Amino acid sequence: KAAVFGWLASAIAPIPAYVVQRGTTHPIHTWYQGIALKSPRVHRIVCVAEAVRRQLVGEGVDPRKVEVVYGSFDVERFDPATADRRKVRDELGLDDTDRLVVQVGELHPKKSPRIFIRMAARLVASRPNVVCALVGKGRREEECRREIETLGVGDRVKLLGFRTDVADVYAAADVAVNCSKRFEGLTGAIREALAMEKPVAATDTDGNPEVVRPGETGLLVPVDDVEGMADAVGRLLDHEDEARAYGRAGRKLVLELMHPEVRHRRVLEIYRAILAERGVAAATTTGGLTS
Repeated sequence: KAAVFGWLASAIAPIPAYVVQRGTTHPIHTWYQGIALKSPRVHRIVCVAEAVRRQLVGEGVDPRKVEVVYGSFDVERFDPATADRRKVRDELGLDDTDRLVVQVGELHPKKSPRIFIRMAARLVASRPNVVCALVGKGRREEECRREIETLGVGDRVKLLGFRTDVADVYAAADVAVNCSKRFEGLTGAIREALAMEKPVAATDTDGNPEVVRPGETGLLVPVDDVEGMADAVGRLLDHEDEARAYGRAGRKLVLELMHPEVRHRRVLEIYRAILAERGVAAATTTGGLTS
């Protein structure tokens, strides 16, 4: 909607640079979105993942104006050296021998929380020291509660609700999971988990493979593959040295690709390039642009 309103505004008052951001691989599903995104008045579309760029180009958007700039994260907040590992583990009654598996995100169909619960049920059936937790609120919460009750795993599969201490949740966890189906772009939950040096088991969809790299930062599983996800998480739990190496590599990767300074620099480069193309001088200072 913001892109459409911006496009309409640019028709009334021409501006030197017009950039829109897109964070989903959802198809262009209305005629007015298509007009706005394909309009020559939109000078750049900034995508949060290569997967989003491919989707737009595949639907006929000029590839020359589609750029990828990964989202960033709070590097001070998501720092494994400063987060509190014991806080959430004590809350859940876990000792040092227990293992915690988490998925962070809205309880929404595209995040597949019920797939996580079914995976968790398989996992805890053979691993008495494993607890699994969904972190987040959403319209599928009651369905998730019923699923946990139906499977009889309420003592080992938890709904932790909305949390403001997500860094501490990741610090407490041993493995992070993402069961998303589609239309994710590249979820912030994965980059924050990797920033916290956690190995990730994720579905092989949208932008996930851009940062969850098998054998490097985690493992990938087909969408809706409950058994495959349980096996992947089990492998990460069983091979602690491998999992720790994935976590270290994951933090290194997201700092290289997604540090706020990297994003800042890329966005400035894009604006300056547009201004140069349109014959408008860009400021030489780090923060400013002139018109």
